[in-house]
Amino acid sequence: MTAPSGGPGTGAPPSGAAGGDSSSGDGGPDTDGRPDSSGEGGSSDSGSLVGRLNHWVKEHQLLSGAAVPIMVAVVGILVWIGNLFGGSAGENAEPNRYPLPGDNSEGGIDITLPDGSEVRPDEVLTKIWEIHNTGTVFWKDRYMSRMEEDAGGCLSEARVRIPDTAPGQSVQASVKITTSSSPGECYARWKMTDADGSPVFPTKEGIWYKIEVLTQ
Repeated sequence: MTAPSGGPGTGAPPSGAAGGDSSSGDGGPDTDGRPDSSGEGGSSDSGSLVGRLNHWVKEHQLLSGAAVPIMVAVVGILVWIGNLFGGSAGENAEPNRYPLPGDNSEGGIDITLPDGSEVRPDEVLTKIWEIHNTGTVFWKDRYMSRMEEDAGGCLSEARVRIPDTAPGQSVQASVKITTSSSPGECYARWKMTDADGSPVFPTKEGIWYKIEVLTQ
């Protein structure tokens, strides 16, 4: 948040100060040279916290050169507190969006390449899992998204879409894996996510492959 600032004034707030009027219409100056806050051309933020504070400062003739840094600091702190505790409902709810009520999955059964499978270098393989929708939520626009880079030098797809799945049904998820040129163990893990990449079961471990690449 960039705090408003302005140069020192002798009575009325400088033109660059936060909450300054861009007066037009009926809001002409009054007898002491300050804009008439009761006119229709008053500050557009008069209903906000910053606008009310700025109006109070102008009314009490506190906007001197020495008072400007203090006002800016106070406004900045109040805005920060307001954003911290008074954010939009969507922002506050986002960390707790998942899992959805009634949503659940089980399985991750290996259809191909069970853990410890021995494979040759530089092969292209397909890993398939079976997952069960054991909840009451219809799965639509769901993906399996890799949580980290492949360990061991193998390469796999970062994200694959899974078919829409009704409660009580099972679905297969598959990814392509290219084995490394060097021997050793390869590993990667996926979680089910929405289209934005947010895990829909954040506390579940997910599914993975673990294979052993042999020498030539």
